[in-house]
Amino acid sequence: MRRWYATAAIALIVHTSPEGSALAADPIAIATGNADGLYYAAGEAICKAIAARSQSSAPNCSVLASRGSMANVLELDPVKIPFAIVQSDVQYNAVTGRGLFAAVGADSALRSVFSLHGEAFTVLVRADSGLSSIADLKMKKFSAGRTGTGTREAAEALFDVLGWSPEDRKNLAEVSVGEQSAALCAGQVDAIAYLIGHPSPIVTAATKACQVKLLPLPEEAVDGLTSKLLYYRPATISAGTYQGNENPVPTVGLRSALVTRSEVPDRVVRDVVDAVFGKLQLIRDAAPAFAGLIPGEMSTQGLIAPLHPAALGYYRALGLPTPSVEIGPTTSAPIDEKAAGITNGMKLDPTLAVPVIKPGTPEQQQKPTYNSVPVGPGDKWEFQSGTRDLNDPALSGSGSLPDADGNIRLRMPSPE
Repeated sequence: MRRWYATAAIALIVHTSPEGSALAADPIAIATGNADGLYYAAGEAICKAIAARSQSSAPNCSVLASRGSMANVLELDPVKIPFAIVQSDVQYNAVTGRGLFAAVGADSALRSVFSLHGEAFTVLVRADSGLSSIADLKMKKFSAGRTGTGTREAAEALFDVLGWSPEDRKNLAEVSVGEQSAALCAGQVDAIAYLIGHPSPIVTAATKACQVKLLPLPEEAVDGLTSKLLYYRPATISAGTYQGNENPVPTVGLRSALVTRSEVPDRVVRDVVDAVFGKLQLIRDAAPAFAGLIPGEMSTQGLIAPLHPAALGYYRALGLPTPSVEIGPTTSAPIDEKAAGITNGMKLDPTLAVPVIKPGTPEQQQKPTYNSVPVGPGDKWEFQSGTRDLNDPALSGSGSLPDADGNIRLRMPSPE
């Protein structure tokens, strides 16, 4: 079911490309994040790539500042705002109807396009605060992102893993990203958090506003988050990234991604993907956090929502890998574990994944899907080594186990 919320969550700040392309008839708007942040910088870089790739009259490529990932998903519109940058945890909640999306239901039309930079959960405290661990932040004034942001989603997941009670969280503050560092330095809050790519201009500014230090996540928190939630991975903020950051800081991270909706025309999505991959160095040069972007990672990592068919076709044409298994709304229907092992003939590193169970008839509910193509007993899939029956024992999973929510998670071998 499509959801409409008040449009006040997103403010329009236009970046108009100087040149055009085949996109001239299809103006592009990209919902991003804070105007000083990396999401906004990524949106600007995408618009510049579209302009650089174009050969005709100028399209309107607009970068929209917003309150963050959840607002971006809710405001996506096939015509007015066809693209948005969204964190992978918010993607997950949107397509499964969990977290803050439980009240509005799963978004079956959300589609991935490509992933961008990695982001790490980052906690800052004043250097003279006497706070040295995440455990010290219980009942403190902790600005852990506004409700509905990716940062708050990550913070709440962290608190859950650490077993924090409502009492432990009672003093959580909601300060805007642009005001957090000033609030920390003024003593209005004890700690602030960002889920952000590094190096970050926002974190750099915070470290220069007053003496601060970064808090590491304890090993049990990293292990708990990465084992329970498949979109998290262990991450490290390198030593020397920021003033006063003398040692590596262990934490968790995820990926940001450009998403769209299934109704957006193939030609529009294909042209955006072609512009970005064709001018990838321009994207890398836009910010230090984008310097490590690699095509094979952009076509696989952090893409929780199903790939838009145009993006999928583009990656297949280039021989790039695509996500091994989609994620979608879950039901109590039986899961065909063998069918969940499809990897499009690409040898990928084994990964934890949740098979898709699409809503529909009981028969349909029993069929996982791969990139929106239903599969089931007797179906076949074309691998590089030839067509194989999905009931082939070689495709069966190993080490399957239910997660905390009762979904089956599989560690799948890569089919050869």
